[in-house]
Amino acid sequence: MNRQDKNPEHVWHPCAPGTIGQLHRQQLAKRTLPAAMWRGSAVLLTLLVMGLGWHLTANVGPAAPAGDPLGGVTCQQVQDHLPKSKLQVLEPAMGNEKGSGAEKEA
Repeated sequence: MNRQDKNPEHVWHPCAPGTIGQLHRQQLAKRTLPAAMWRGSAVLLTLLVMGLGWHLTANVGPAAPAGDPLGGVTCQQVQDHLPKSKLQVLEPAMGNEKGSGAEKEA
């Protein structure tokens, strides 16, 4: 393909300045554009899957009762029972799973 034939009809002519560089840029673009498209598609697909996973798992967990985001406990109730909670003398109905001090000793 790169050899010159002995036939005088196949004579090589000089190229205009910049022709080889332009051909090189065209060939390089033909190779890099599909590769960039594949990489971009892979990144986009990865982000899409990650976003979908985040969206599906964002609301997983125990749901609070509707209209009552704190589970029925007010700030005033927490402040009233905080000293007893620190001393671990709350009644089991107040949410102290350990029970009162008298129950622990018995």
